[in-house]
Amino acid sequence: MSSPEHDAIVALFRNRPSLAAELMSRLLHVVVPADAEPRVQSGDVADLWPRAYQADLVVVLERAGSPTMAIVVEAQLGVDEDKRFSWPLYLAAVSARLRCPARLLVVTAEERVEKWASRAIGGAPGELALTPLALGPLGLPLLTDVQQARELPELAVLGVMAHGDQEDVLSAAKAALVAAKGLEEQRRFFYDGLILRSVNAACRAALEELMRQGQLGELSDLELKWLRQGEQRGLERGLERGREAGRAEGREEGREEGREEGRADALAGAVLKVLEARGLAPSEDIQARVRSCRDAALLDLWLSRALTARTLDEVFQAD
Repeated sequence: MSSPEHDAIVALFRNRPSLAAELMSRLLHVVVPADAEPRVQSGDVADLWPRAYQADLVVVLERAGSPTMAIVVEAQLGVDEDKRFSWPLYLAAVSARLRCPARLLVVTAEERVEKWASRAIGGAPGELALTPLALGPLGLPLLTDVQQARELPELAVLGVMAHGDQEDVLSAAKAALVAAKGLEEQRRFFYDGLILRSVNAACRAALEELMRQGQLGELSDLELKWLRQGEQRGLERGLERGREAGRAEGREEGREEGREEGRADALAGAVLKVLEARGLAPSEDIQARVRSCRDAALLDLWLSRALTARTLDEVFQAD
């Protein structure tokens, strides 16, 4: 079963079919067919082998209706040696099916995975050889220029996802958030969520403060607004408990309890807001289940799934 982070990377390429070719050309200096129209196609290659194999995404570059190149996009979150056997199969199947050259592009947010994925596969005389094209923290840039981020919002988001733990990610996160404002509501909501969930705590706090000050432009009903409001309500409740206790210990305990309650309230509100924004209207029973949940880790998991899930069952599957 794929993870929310894996599905998020795949969704970025599905949202912008030209992204794979753009990254290969701009960042990896690979020559791609000019004036070709990108089209997303199924990654299923089961029609050529008895066992079902499924690539994450296949982008076909077409000219005059005929395929000129296929790009197999794989989102890779960890080292998986089995992929070194299945990746050549993906390329051979796609190339045979479409009757055109095929390239493999592996995208990750982990440096160690990027290094592993870029290693050559095979190459001895008579042996199938493949050197995957890999993009991760070493190859994905942080776009700090707003205009560049607007031109390639998916690349801006990928850069933040790959470098979210770095101290200098703030400028790129700001540019990505501003760039997302020009997108349709659902896509903007999705990208904002990825950006804010990928950055470190200090950067997230700084972004929230910039939002409070109005320095990131007009705000819509994004999940960060819900989180911020919920945390503020929780903090106020905690301070009130502390004042009533009249002791330093009581104040600190009340403050911490309030923060936890506020975080749970905020995450519950964010889950429901994401589902509504994506057209997955939750029933009253599901709404009650979400609002009554006090497990922040479970709420966070539901929120991650809600960003990419296609059905409510995918969000609330057995954990």
